[in-house]
Amino acid sequence: MIRRSTDSGVLVLELDAPPDNALTTALLDELARAVGAAAGDPAVKGLVLASARPRVFSSGLSVPELAPDAGLGTAPFRRLISAHRALAAFPKPSTAAVGGLAVLGGWILALGCDARVFSADAKCTLSEVRLGLSPTEALVRTSLSLARDPGAVRRMVLKGGPLRADEALAAGLADAVVPASELREAAVREARSLGRVPPGAYAAVKRDLRAAWGLDDPALWERSVGAFEALHAGAEARAGLAAAAGKAMRRAGGGDVL
Repeated sequence: MIRRSTDSGVLVLELDAPPDNALTTALLDELARAVGAAAGDPAVKGLVLASARPRVFSSGLSVPELAPDAGLGTAPFRRLISAHRALAAFPKPSTAAVGGLAVLGGWILALGCDARVFSADAKCTLSEVRLGLSPTEALVRTSLSLARDPGAVRRMVLKGGPLRADEALAAGLADAVVPASELREAAVREARSLGRVPPGAYAAVKRDLRAAWGLDDPALWERSVGAFEALHAGAEARAGLAAAAGKAMRRAGGGDVL
């Protein structure tokens, strides 16, 4: 599910779950373990999170797992939050190579990285509202901590529409936009560039930035997960997820959209 390679000390983790990198609990657990191992490996100087699928970064959480009749409750969302926080706490430089669609949970993983390099055809969205859900306070706050244009975040989460690569760059949610053929190289280069400072200081500054926004406050995350659970149990989310699961089952090879 995750391909591993190295490029001059930068570990590249590529999501590889055909057809669209749906985030199953198994994939998220594997990702969290890989990030944790890389954090303690002195040979790893930086990390790139990418996709082995050329047209999609990730379609988000697996709808069949999150659907009300799956019996997993909100465990998939909790796994997603754990993976996001593992990326955010990674003490070394990290870059998301966002190619194609980064939808909902896929974009949440990208938000955990220090930088985001987009291919020119990439789009990102947090459209939980269309499924009767919310990205939650913690992830809205994370988005606002990165955005040059808070209005873009507000429009994305309230309307559920995507941002094109150029719009994400203007909003401050993307750090660079490059041709798709140059995406991986540019993301590795960005991780190396971020690493051109003393590593202990870099890790400390990352902690301080998150502390300034309250993003490492356990109460914030528990409050946000609790709010997600309350919405997930409601009629609007049950209807929205059931419809999304039905649509996914009708698509060739399955497919997931959260």
